[in-house]
Amino acid sequence: TPGATRATGADGSALGDNRFAGLVKREAPQPAEAFVRRVAATVRKFVGAGPLSEDVTLLTLGRLAGGS
Repeated sequence: TPGATRATGADGSALGDNRFAGLVKREAPQPAEAFVRRVAATVRKFVGAGPLSEDVTLLTLGRLAGGS
């Protein structure tokens, strides 16, 4: 999601692909609802009081228990 990786912090730096990938990897074990809530909160915290520079959409996919 380019919007999330381009989120700009108070110091002017972008969240970036590497930090976002690390965030996703860290939160991946969470159930979908918790994953979205935690990733969104982390992006918001990174941005701080400023506005998001782009729209951010998070989409999660999962496999149902017993699925192949």
